[in-house]
Amino acid sequence: MNVLKNNRALLVLLVFLLAVCLLVVGCQKDTNTSDGETKKKEIITIAESTWDSAMVNSEIAKYILENGYDYNVELISASSMIELQSHAQGEIDVRIENWTKTYGDEYYKPLEEGSIVEINEILTGNEQALYVPTYIIKGDPARGIEPVAPDLKSVFDLPKYWELFKDPEDSSKGRIIGAPNTWSTNQQLEPKMVNYELDKNYNLFFPGSGTALSTSIASAYEKGEPVIAYYWGPTWILGKYDLTALEEPEYTDEAWEDYNCEWPPDVVSITVYKDLIDQAPDVVEFFKKFEMSSAKMNEILAYVNTENADPHEAAIWYLENNENIWSNWMPQEISEKVNTTLQ
Repeated sequence: MNVLKNNRALLVLLVFLLAVCLLVVGCQKDTNTSDGETKKKEIITIAESTWDSAMVNSEIAKYILENGYDYNVELISASSMIELQSHAQGEIDVRIENWTKTYGDEYYKPLEEGSIVEINEILTGNEQALYVPTYIIKGDPARGIEPVAPDLKSVFDLPKYWELFKDPEDSSKGRIIGAPNTWSTNQQLEPKMVNYELDKNYNLFFPGSGTALSTSIASAYEKGEPVIAYYWGPTWILGKYDLTALEEPEYTDEAWEDYNCEWPPDVVSITVYKDLIDQAPDVVEFFKKFEMSSAKMNEILAYVNTENADPHEAAIWYLENNENIWSNWMPQEISEKVNTTLQ
């Protein structure tokens, strides 16, 4: 009798284990084929973000993944915070531009927890600075412009040239154009003015918007006039116009506490959702090799401004003119497929 009971118990246990195994196999149907091979992920979701460089980079990646790797790609645009939350939950597979210095726990917490993984860095080079047109230092013979500040190299040279940049509202001082007054950048610029003693000879002017800031630079440049302004990259302004960044003391963590040095170099990372590493390893490998410098993005954004191109058109222009760069991001047979679609 005890043997019979034991056999029944063993049978029940075996049936239970079989059911569990079938359930596990059924749950894997989205990632495995019937013969046990990993099934290709059908749709790759990429954060498009809302600024120009991110939209262009997303369109470049989308075109290559669709035409070279035969994936369907969906671009998802939202605010940075919503994108990061969706990314951490796996609703967004790839985020190409994470400006890591500007994020807090919404970026670093999922990174530490392992739900997102950093795989690459792009847009290298720190381009936040005070800029002047290069022609005031070196002249521009083609435009008949003579150099009027040949010794201007750093912010500490500015006091002797203040009359070149005279403030139209205060003739006793020069004018430095800062960021719009709603931007946190001015919390850094204002102490810098004092630290470098520029406040003795210059007023810091706050334009009404980012458009007003870029217009001020563009207008002065087109007229061949002197101008000093805060700007950053990658942007169409730095791609279209020959501007020189004024030197500041080299960045250190200690000096930055009082904003007494150049802006810190930012790190712009590419991240993927953790599951993508197994679901689409070819896509992850592609993004590990994805390359975009700030200088090249400046060039692309200048094209966008000059030709009034949208991000997709800018991506096509980039791909048509830079095969020597992007062909290195993928196997030869895939780059040949992409190149064929561009012809």
